[in-house]
Amino acid sequence: MSVAASPAPLTLEELDTVKVLGRRWPRASGAERIAWLVLFVGLVTTLSLARHLTPDPRGIGTHEQIPLIGGFLPPCGFVVWSEQTLGKAYPCPSCGFTTTFTLAMHAQPWAAFKNQPFGFLVFCLFVTLVPVAFSCFALSISPLRATDHWRWRWVFLIGGLLWIAGWVYKIRMMTA
Repeated sequence: MSVAASPAPLTLEELDTVKVLGRRWPRASGAERIAWLVLFVGLVTTLSLARHLTPDPRGIGTHEQIPLIGGFLPPCGFVVWSEQTLGKAYPCPSCGFTTTFTLAMHAQPWAAFKNQPFGFLVFCLFVTLVPVAFSCFALSISPLRATDHWRWRWVFLIGGLLWIAGWVYKIRMMTA
């Protein structure tokens, strides 16, 4: 009579990781999985909303179609303030993002890019993050722990500089 060998106990590394596509990834905590699910729902909601809006031909103001209890979102406060105070409407750093997302969701990527280049970059990031967020939730993967060696300071610095460049571009487009 043969006795089946019992499997070797899992190592600490195997307990703390998930094997996906032949690679071991750090395992996400329960709180991180919930965060990935919330991010996924937020991304899908944002993209779905952009799909149902109509791009404002001014390049800003599309967000004013988003319903609130008792009305809709108001015009950009920065634009209103600058027009009243300075006599000319200047965009805020995020002006045109909703219009850009809406143009992109209506299969007009070039118009979206021309409207607000950084907004289009953010849109591309959102689209990319949809399957990532769902996968991280469903498979319990923690890409944050897998990328903790990245130089995040540089990622955010470059992102901030690109955001400012997008704002300067939008100012030039609106005031030309």
